Amino acid sequence: MLLTLMAVAIAEEARQLAEHSRQRPHIMRADHLIRPLPRCSDEPLAAPITCGTEQQRFMDGHEVRHGASYRRMLPLCRGLMMIQSGTCAQLGNASFLREVVQTTGVTYDMRKQDLYGEAWKYMIRSSNGLRIGLWQDPSQFAAAMLYHGASRHEIANYVEVGCYTGWTGLVLVTYLQRVGHRTRGYLIDLTAQPMTLLLYTGLLKGRNLTFVERKEVPINKMDMVATYPELGGGRGSRNRAFDLCFIDAQHSYLGVLEDYSEFAPHCRNAMFHDIQCARRRRISASRPTSSDLAAPTPVLGLTARDRDMSTWHLGNWSGGVPAFWANLGEAVEPHRLTSITFQISSAQPVFGIGILRPSANSSAEPDVPLAAWPSWAQTRQLMRENSKETLTRAFCGRASPPSNWARSCSMLDAAKYR
Repeated sequence: MLLTLMAVAIAEEARQLAEHSRQRPHIMRADHLIRPLPRCSDEPLAAPITCGTEQQRFMDGHEVRHGASYRRMLPLCRGLMMIQSGTCAQLGNASFLREVVQTTGVTYDMRKQDLYGEAWKYMIRSSNGLRIGLWQDPSQFAAAMLYHGASRHEIANYVEVGCYTGWTGLVLVTYLQRVGHRTRGYLIDLTAQPMTLLLYTGLLKGRNLTFVERKEVPINKMDMVATYPELGGGRGSRNRAFDLCFIDAQHSYLGVLEDYSEFAPHCRNAMFHDIQCARRRRISASRPTSSDLAAPTPVLGLTARDRDMSTWHLGNWSGGVPAFWANLGEAVEPHRLTSITFQISSAQPVFGIGILRPSANSSAEPDVPLAAWPSWAQTRQLMRENSKETLTRAFCGRASPPSNWARSCSMLDAAKYR
């Protein structure tokens, strides 16, 4: 009788803990990012990537005729080789994956330390001005890689909406394949121009990745997914075209909402980039603490400070992603959300990756229909409230603004973003 009562009490406690966890979004912490990879094997790969040499410029079996192009692609190829040669223990450790991202290289940005922190020294600056590399915080992207690599549900089909040069998709898909997911990927963008280097190196084909122009994307996404029995393509998606959709295309509020509404019914899981806002206090210039970097991003009381400072400086203020993420947080069960907001930079919150898990019908659709979300007029009013004053005080009101922010401050002075 006593054992029965103890068992009932333990079961009730477990139920209450589970219910409590369902009522809160998951904030991924920077510490203890080591996970077992249930699908991973240390058996030698059948067809590992090769990067060639300066004298024999063959990359993954395809000749790269121009030496400058070969040299630009070499950091990416070395990063992919590092993934393939890593052990399962290494690949389950976010610290190793951060090294992979840094070896691959991050995209050149004039803000340098303000955006990347100490990882700014891994920026790739090409002679022709082409922005190659990963436009990611290495620690954030490493955590996202590990999160999906450790998934027990096979990621058979992956799509990236807004792939730019394709480096992010290539690194993520190569990692998923290495740790045991039989993944086929689709990279979508408006034009293939930024993808030029990848399209003729053979790296995409070798990793089972296909580039699709945005105008060619079918309405029924199942038409886009071919069946590859040997890869698991189209098999593990539970009637969804994609097991994982990474949405990183339009950054206006209506733009990201449009991309999400189009792809959510066809995706099991969704991932978003640039969810981070500038709302929290300035991070200490000394070593950032876990409370600085892993504090929850507020979803209530959205104000003008909730702006995407990672990309806002470019001149096409793009704070719509944090606003979308805030509204999404109100429209889904909290346990479906994971925020990755710890970072290397200590200047201001940057980037940020948000992950949305499946709903009850195994899709990335919201629990509250989009038709019931706050209107664009309501959201815009909250986003614009005291925008000039707030942003000026936060980033330009000091004697010495963060380096490389002169352009942003001059825009505020001109009242461009009233």
